[in-house]
Formats: sequence, C-alpha cells, structure tokens
Amino acid sequence: MNIRSTLSDLHVAKIGDVGIVTLVLDQEYDVGGQRTSIHAPTSIVVRRVDGDWRMVLLHSVPLAEES
Repeated sequence: MNIRSTLSDLHVAKIGDVGIVTLVLDQEYDVGGQRTSIHAPTSIVVRRVDGDWRMVLLHSVPLAEES
C-alpha cells in the first residue's frame, strides 16, 4: 500500500488521570494503483489505569484533499 503518515499540530492536556491529545494526521497511500491523500484532524482521550495510559477514545475525521 505504500503508506506515508505525518503528524502535526500536536497538543496535549493532562487533567488528573485523563489526557486529551489533539493533532492533525496527513496520510498518502496507494489505492487501486492511484495515489490518495487525506488530511485528518484527530482527537485521542487516554486514561491512566493502574499506572499505565490506556486509549479510551480515538476520533478522526479524514478529509479528502480538494482537487
């Protein structure tokens, strides 16, 4: 699939045992012989459980690049 991913605009907020991460994910990959790219604003919520961080929610909105 020849995937290339780039993360940018990364922000992290920690409130006690909860963390909120926001970022932008840009990906390029091949589908059916054609190069495709997306721009995906993404939010991740993590929670500390027994000392380890666990992801509890990942929300991403992949937007196709405008032609």
